Amino acid sequence: MDAIDLIAAERDRQMEKGYDAAHDDGQENGQLAHKSQYYLSLDNPNPQHQAQPADHYPYGEERPKLRNRLDHAIRAGALAAAEVDRLLRLGLTQTVEEPDNETDTDEEDSTAETKGTDEKSPVVA
Repeated sequence: MDAIDLIAAERDRQMEKGYDAAHDDGQENGQLAHKSQYYLSLDNPNPQHQAQPADHYPYGEERPKLRNRLDHAIRAGALAAAEVDRLLRLGLTQTVEEPDNETDTDEEDSTAETKGTDEKSPVVA
Protein backbone atom coordinates (compact mmCIF):
# COMPACT_ATOMS: atom_id res chain seq x y z
CA MET A 1 0.00 0.00 0.00
CA ASP A 2 1.12 3.54 -0.64
CA ALA A 3 0.22 6.79 1.14
CA ILE A 4 -2.88 7.43 -0.97
CA ASP A 5 -4.24 3.94 -0.23
CA LEU A 6 -3.60 4.31 3.51
CA ILE A 7 -5.24 7.74 3.65
CA ALA A 8 -8.24 6.52 1.64
CA ALA A 9 -8.68 3.54 3.98
CA GLU A 10 -8.55 5.86 7.01
CA ARG A 11 -11.07 8.19 5.38
CA ASP A 12 -13.37 5.22 4.78
CA ARG A 13 -13.02 4.26 8.45
CA GLN A 14 -13.90 7.81 9.51
CA MET A 15 -16.96 7.81 7.27
CA GLU A 16 -18.13 4.47 8.71
CA LYS A 17 -18.00 6.10 12.17
CA GLY A 18 -20.33 8.87 10.96
CA TYR A 19 -17.80 11.50 9.93
CA ASP A 20 -19.30 11.69 6.47
CA ALA A 21 -19.99 14.55 4.04
CA ALA A 22 -23.03 15.71 6.01
CA HIS A 23 -20.97 15.90 9.19
CA ASP A 24 -18.01 17.54 7.47
CA ASP A 25 -20.20 20.20 5.86
CA GLY A 26 -20.94 21.46 9.36
CA GLN A 27 -17.25 22.05 10.02
CA GLU A 28 -17.25 25.57 8.58
CA ASN A 29 -14.60 27.19 10.77
CA GLY A 30 -11.54 25.26 9.71
CA GLN A 31 -11.95 22.45 12.21
CA LEU A 32 -10.97 19.69 9.78
CA ALA A 33 -7.81 21.50 8.72
CA HIS A 34 -6.97 22.29 12.34
CA LYS A 35 -7.46 18.67 13.41
CA SER A 36 -5.19 17.57 10.55
CA GLN A 37 -2.55 20.00 11.72
CA TYR A 38 -2.96 18.76 15.29
CA TYR A 39 -2.20 15.16 14.32
CA LEU A 40 0.84 16.17 12.28
CA SER A 41 2.20 18.26 15.13
CA LEU A 42 1.95 15.46 17.70
CA ASP A 43 5.23 14.03 16.46
CA ASN A 44 7.01 17.17 15.37
CA PRO A 45 10.67 16.84 16.35
CA ASN A 46 10.78 20.58 17.10
CA PRO A 47 9.29 21.02 20.61
CA GLN A 48 8.09 24.54 19.74
CA HIS A 49 5.75 23.07 17.12
CA GLN A 50 4.49 20.02 18.99
CA ALA A 51 0.82 19.73 19.84
CA GLN A 52 -0.29 19.45 23.40
CA PRO A 53 -0.76 15.87 24.58
CA ALA A 54 -4.07 14.17 23.83
CA ASP A 55 -5.51 15.28 27.16
CA HIS A 56 -5.36 18.85 25.78
CA TYR A 57 -7.22 17.98 22.57
CA PRO A 58 -8.82 21.25 21.43
CA TYR A 59 -12.26 19.76 20.74
CA GLY A 60 -15.10 18.48 22.87
CA GLU A 61 -15.08 15.09 21.20
CA GLU A 62 -13.40 12.02 22.63
CA ARG A 63 -9.65 12.44 22.90
CA PRO A 64 -7.60 10.82 20.16
CA LYS A 65 -5.65 7.70 20.92
CA LEU A 66 -1.95 8.38 20.72
CA ARG A 67 -0.36 5.96 18.32
CA ASN A 68 2.76 6.48 16.25
CA ARG A 69 4.05 8.97 13.73
CA LEU A 70 2.81 7.05 10.69
CA ASP A 71 -0.70 6.58 12.11
CA HIS A 72 -0.88 10.28 12.97
CA ALA A 73 0.24 11.28 9.46
CA ILE A 74 -2.36 8.98 7.89
CA ARG A 75 -5.13 10.40 10.08
CA ALA A 76 -3.96 13.94 9.27
CA GLY A 77 -4.05 13.13 5.55
CA ALA A 78 -7.58 11.77 5.79
CA LEU A 79 -8.73 14.90 7.64
CA ALA A 80 -7.06 17.09 5.03
CA ALA A 81 -8.80 15.10 2.29
CA ALA A 82 -12.13 15.59 4.08
CA GLU A 83 -11.50 19.35 4.13
CA VAL A 84 -10.65 19.37 0.42
CA ASP A 85 -13.85 17.45 -0.35
CA ARG A 86 -15.85 19.91 1.77
CA LEU A 87 -14.37 22.88 -0.09
CA LEU A 88 -15.09 21.23 -3.45
CA ARG A 89 -18.72 20.73 -2.42
CA LEU A 90 -18.86 24.48 -1.71
CA GLY A 91 -17.88 25.03 -5.35
CA LEU A 92 -14.39 26.35 -4.66
CA THR A 93 -11.88 25.80 -7.42
CA GLN A 94 -8.13 25.41 -7.41
CA THR A 95 -6.05 28.41 -8.37
CA VAL A 96 -3.51 27.42 -10.98
CA GLU A 97 -0.75 29.92 -11.49
CA GLU A 98 1.02 30.13 -14.81
CA PRO A 99 4.77 29.74 -14.34
CA ASP A 100 7.02 32.70 -15.07
CA ASN A 101 9.08 32.11 -18.22
CA GLU A 102 9.77 28.50 -19.01
CA THR A 103 11.05 27.41 -15.60
CA ASP A 104 9.08 25.98 -12.74
CA THR A 105 9.41 28.35 -9.80
CA ASP A 106 8.76 25.62 -7.22
CA GLU A 107 12.00 23.81 -7.92
CA GLU A 108 15.32 25.05 -6.69
CA ASP A 109 17.68 26.48 -9.27
CA SER A 110 20.43 23.93 -9.82
CA THR A 111 22.94 26.48 -11.04
CA ALA A 112 25.02 29.12 -9.28
CA GLU A 113 26.68 32.20 -10.68
CA THR A 114 30.44 31.91 -11.07
CA LYS A 115 32.27 34.83 -9.45
CA GLY A 116 33.41 37.45 -11.90
CA THR A 117 31.45 36.11 -14.89
CA ASP A 118 27.91 35.88 -16.07
CA GLU A 119 28.29 32.14 -16.64
CA LYS A 120 26.45 29.63 -14.54
CA SER A 121 27.97 26.43 -13.31
CA PRO A 122 26.26 23.44 -11.71
CA VAL A 123 26.09 23.40 -7.95
CA VAL A 124 27.91 20.43 -6.50
CA ALA A 125 26.31 19.06 -3.36
